[in-house]
Amino acid sequence: MPNHTTNYNLIKPLPDEFYNVEDQNDNMEIIDAQMKAREETLTMHLDKDASLSQKGHVQLSNSTNSNSENLAATSKAVKQAIDFPQKFGLGAELIEVTSDFNTIVKSGFYHAKGENRPNNDALRSFFLLVNAISETSVLQIASPYQESDNIFYRSSDYTGWSKWKRIANSDDILFGNGSPEGVIIASVGTLYRDKVNGTLYSKKTGVGNTGWRALTWV
Repeated sequence: MPNHTTNYNLIKPLPDEFYNVEDQNDNMEIIDAQMKAREETLTMHLDKDASLSQKGHVQLSNSTNSNSENLAATSKAVKQAIDFPQKFGLGAELIEVTSDFNTIVKSGFYHAKGENRPNNDALRSFFLLVNAISETSVLQIASPYQESDNIFYRSSDYTGWSKWKRIANSDDILFGNGSPEGVIIASVGTLYRDKVNGTLYSKKTGVGNTGWRALTWV
């Protein structure tokens, strides 16, 4: 009795058996049927595009701004998407530096000490955000470590660095009903907002309750 193959049960004549054409034809029919079935499966697979709900073929793409749900991003596109925000200091790790702030001109997040920091503060460290278009066109935003209510900023151009300026917050502005003139005692530079009509005042002179001037915009 002949043997049979494991997968498709093809007839395998024994060495002492005569060649049987009918057995050979049966084998060829089995092989033909299996090849045809695989051809049809492959054709169906080639004709099917991948989607969110089914497997299939996808087209690779280097695009970093496509909304397609049928294209697959290449490694190059993924790298570009990751690298782009880091040019503006986003998604980057905090960098420890001890150097002159004037030399920190590469976009990124820094934990920084050094010369030319806000208010010439020689003791505290600063969280420093740098957004740089070039080495001579830079914006720096700095906040002393553990003092998020004190935020300073400055910028540079081809003429050099501007002075550090403190960003005002709600604690820097006094509020009240009506004009502060003759009512509110404050130091020069204090801001006051009239809650009745929204007018903003600035203390221009003196140390008492006079010297307030309403701010106007053209």
